[in-house]
Amino acid sequence: MYAEPICIACDVERKLTDVTPVRNRHEMLKYECPQCQSIFRLVVRRERREPAETNPGRPMLAAAEQA
Repeated sequence: MYAEPICIACDVERKLTDVTPVRNRHEMLKYECPQCQSIFRLVVRRERREPAETNPGRPMLAAAEQA
């Protein structure tokens, strides 16, 4: 994924608090400083997911049906 940004006021690593889908296969990442509670929002292109990652239960169902 992405490195967590540093707060320019506190020089502390911000923590990822929210991921929101936005338009055209992008996501908005919301980072918050644990000391001063300032918010940093970053819009990034959504990573392409493989079918197994989006539905991890499906391969197990197929294996159970074969047994």
